[in-house]
Amino acid sequence: MELRSLGALAALLTVGGALAADIPRMEDGKPDFSGTYDITTLTPFSRAPELGERRTFTAEEVAERRQRAHSQLEQAAAPLDPDREMLAAPEGQARDRGVDVSGDFTPGSYDFHWFDCGGIYCDFYQVDGEYRTSILIDPPNGRMPPQSEAGKARQATLRPYYKPKYPGEAWWLADGSDPYDNPEGQSIGDRCIYMSITVPMRPVVYNNIKTIVQTDDHVLIMVEWMHWPRVIRLGSEHLPEEMTSYGGDSIGWW
Repeated sequence: MELRSLGALAALLTVGGALAADIPRMEDGKPDFSGTYDITTLTPFSRAPELGERRTFTAEEVAERRQRAHSQLEQAAAPLDPDREMLAAPEGQARDRGVDVSGDFTPGSYDFHWFDCGGIYCDFYQVDGEYRTSILIDPPNGRMPPQSEAGKARQATLRPYYKPKYPGEAWWLADGSDPYDNPEGQSIGDRCIYMSITVPMRPVVYNNIKTIVQTDDHVLIMVEWMHWPRVIRLGSEHLPEEMTSYGGDSIGWW
């Protein structure tokens, strides 16, 4: 099984015609995307605000950030002292992960071992030989636009389990709700039924392996997270409106 980087694939498809003959192709001459890809990266999805509209890092900046990431991995993988003192919650401070709105400690999250550092080589994406400061490049500041009023209104209709999960008190008893009494009361993401991680297909905390299977009239993208397949029909039309699915209805063209 061949393991590729989607960052490398993206760069390959944006170069000039000189490398066109090196692109894997189907029998009909169309590009063949079949393979298994690891899309983890140290390149952030959104750009740091202080970088403004700057799209690239220098080689020195990349080396510094790469070394910092490697050091974090080494520290996280180091053996723990079984006789170490219990970690106490500092007053008025919060941990990096697993923190509620009050700043108190919570059960936390996984050990760092389970998080993807940034691909096999723990590195940044390169596009046209440049190290991007963010995956998102439009808007020019590389940041997500503010949530729309329609989005805010929709979010306000969500069930109460979307509140912080560890606010320090049983808030649901006061308003008479029962968000944790039954599995049906949880989101489909909490129940590991479906999470919208196939479109847009951006790096997440772990399970970043994608497998693409391509035929003449279909492309299948198998996502490692929950093993969710997205089937894209080529040269097709959308299904009737009354036929819906969690993952939507994907069609494509050459």
